Amino acid sequence: MLKKKPTNMGGLALSKSGKSLSQIADLCGVSRSTCGHWRSGHAKPRQAGREVLFETMKIPVDAWDQPLEKPKNGGAHTRITPTKKFPAYPDPPENPSTLEHAQWSLACLRHDMKHRELTFSARMKLRAEESRALTALARIETAQELSEDRYVKNHPAWIALRGRIIAALAKHPDAAADVLKAIE
Repeated sequence: MLKKKPTNMGGLALSKSGKSLSQIADLCGVSRSTCGHWRSGHAKPRQAGREVLFETMKIPVDAWDQPLEKPKNGGAHTRITPTKKFPAYPDPPENPSTLEHAQWSLACLRHDMKHRELTFSARMKLRAEESRALTALARIETAQELSEDRYVKNHPAWIALRGRIIAALAKHPDAAADVLKAIE
């Protein structure tokens, strides 16, 4: 069977790896023909396959999106270079509250997951960290809402208004009980 020449840097790295299509297929959990399509450039691995190939064979995740350049002066292809520059993190807030700091930390985590080349295990660790950050953010927001509720309920103006409402409904005890239950 004739081997087709690769059309992207990932396919080139795959063909130079020295592994058979069967070995690659076993590593990635796909068919041999799928690996052949990756090697020739007729198809590209999905993200999970790219991460496995990066972990096991050190083929950069973005190599599959880099077209194969013709070697100058008949030389061999020698290296794969990243195509993207890593964008800067979002700016941190000045004098942040606890809530703003938690939101910024979450934005940085998501930035890393989107823009960094990560191994599968590193990506899973970031996902777990993101989950913990979301839980902490929810706790902070809940605590802030409870604090605001306590502030309003203990404010002298609210206490006076509540007394007037209950006094106005004194002739209607059922309605007064319902309104009191609703505003507490």
